[in-house]
Amino acid sequence: MAEGAGAAGIAALLTYPELFRGQRVGGPICGADIDNRALASVLQRVMFRDGRLMRLALNIPDRPGVLADIAGRIGAVAANIIEVSHHRLLTSPSVQAARREVMFEARDATTARMSSPLSKTITQ
Repeated sequence: MAEGAGAAGIAALLTYPELFRGQRVGGPICGADIDNRALASVLQRVMFRDGRLMRLALNIPDRPGVLADIAGRIGAVAANIIEVSHHRLLTSPSVQAARREVMFEARDATTARMSSPLSKTITQ
């Protein structure tokens, strides 16, 4: 990832190709003036747009073993769980249910497509 000033040389090549036609040209791409939080945000947005970062919101029975079943099904499609949120009070549809939100990342677009039916199979 290059910062704006670090990509200026390449921008010149792309903007004025006729000036450089027929020549061997190299341009540095540099920059380290991006903080880690901004870089992490950029990477997460790319993963979300690619469909590799996914979030399931499930209303499920509140009984032992259900979370393990969810984790097993996500792992079966080679996805990695990032965050789990479990709500029993106020947001669940009944006293015998819970609302779980699971955020996970898929390895690639194929894995993401395989994981899309998860919400249907988990709640059954």
